[in-house]
Amino acid sequence: MAISLNQFITQAGALAGKENLYLNPAGNGVAPGGGPGLAKLSSAAKAQANQKAVNAFISSLMSNPVYNKVLTGDLLAPLHDKSKQSAPLTAKDVQKIILTLNIEIGKNLVQGGSLPPGHGTSFAHYAMVHNFPLSSEAEIGAALKAYLLATVFNPQSQGFPKLTSLGDPWKGNGDYNKIIGQALAPLDGPDGFFARQIDRLLEGGLENFSFTELEGAFAQAGGELCPLLDGLEKNLLTRLSQDPGSKLAFLKAAKPLVGQEGLSGALEFALINPAIK
Repeated sequence: MAISLNQFITQAGALAGKENLYLNPAGNGVAPGGGPGLAKLSSAAKAQANQKAVNAFISSLMSNPVYNKVLTGDLLAPLHDKSKQSAPLTAKDVQKIILTLNIEIGKNLVQGGSLPPGHGTSFAHYAMVHNFPLSSEAEIGAALKAYLLATVFNPQSQGFPKLTSLGDPWKGNGDYNKIIGQALAPLDGPDGFFARQIDRLLEGGLENFSFTELEGAFAQAGGELCPLLDGLEKNLLTRLSQDPGSKLAFLKAAKPLVGQEGLSGALEFALINPAIK
């Protein structure tokens, strides 16, 4: 039975870098240190155990549909040498190769438009540090979502204000931005606006995931709501920005009934009606 690459990744991530990895006695899984029985084996048997682990790791790399695309002979050469010398496979060996492959995957994501420029390597390190395997499209999508939410779509990120700005033609109106921001809140976090937008885009497949589209998601969603605010009196906009709640949804429902010119009256009603929070 072939051993999955994720077993090597998981075990290597849980160990100190120099600790060796071996196959379990059944040969269908990865075990750290080889267990108490390893010390009792002869030198020849230990060499064979080393060789089996290295060869199984090579096989798992070559059979993985994602990593195999970025795998090179130069990267495999040290592993083939270990196999020939019956040297042990260490957790550090696994992590070094996986990180190198993750970096190539990250570069491809940048080139394909799924990540912003300059984020390929940091994405690779993030996936390694947080134990995100990249062995399938679904796993890459999960890592991509976690990375973007932690780094780009994070209120502490330097670029977050730009990503949550409406832009033209409403960029000069702070009330608009505040109202829309609260209407779409929460913006960050695993259940926030951007998380939902990432999920929506990933439904189309990783090859169609566009960071540019994601980057403009707030402005697009806000642009669809901002016309509801056009023509409202300034004092009403200010009051609405202090507690928008569900009042924007109320205006959206009211517009077909009262028209654009009747929205100020509808908002005044919503602001004094405790049932519309």
